[in-house]
Amino acid sequence: MPITPEPASRTDLPPSTDGAEPDGTASAAPTPGGGHVLTGPVVEQSATLPIDQRTTWQLLTTPIGISAWYTVGGGAEIEPTEGSLIKLWWEPDTKFHGRILRAAAPQRLDYRLAQGVNVDPEGCDSTLVQFKVEPADDPAHTTLTVRESGFTEITNGRDAYAASSMAWIGALGMLQQLTSQAAAEPAAPEATPAPPPAEA
Repeated sequence: MPITPEPASRTDLPPSTDGAEPDGTASAAPTPGGGHVLTGPVVEQSATLPIDQRTTWQLLTTPIGISAWYTVGGGAEIEPTEGSLIKLWWEPDTKFHGRILRAAAPQRLDYRLAQGVNVDPEGCDSTLVQFKVEPADDPAHTTLTVRESGFTEITNGRDAYAASSMAWIGALGMLQQLTSQAAAEPAAPEATPAPPPAEA
């Protein structure tokens, strides 16, 4: 979750070897030389939703879906394909740009998000945001996990880490409330067919 960066030491946060992705594999950020370095510490939150995977995917990858629980009061531009740009905003003139790195419907969405306003995520402070969508124990439910990493690689990393920790709790709480309310609404009754016209 981005905040406007301010000059600060990149040693604000201690280094961590916790670079695991939600599926347990190592999470690494590419460097200009083509190598990789672990990016921890990380923010990770999970929520169980009373909807299936494909409905959850729509809430993650469509402008109307994202605006309902994440960029509430703002908007989003997204095309869930690898390499495409994503834009998120809460105010019209403060858009945060990202680049989608992985889009595997309906299970995984990864993107790198700039921490500055109206700047490209390449070549500036950015974090790696990863969503994993898994079936829950109840087949009608889904477990959504969000993971954000890269805070030791950016300026003002301590503040960004703290802001993201709180923001994702609030966002997933909003998503749980939204989907629970929708699931509790009674289904619309089926329309009764009109009787045939009376014979003259």
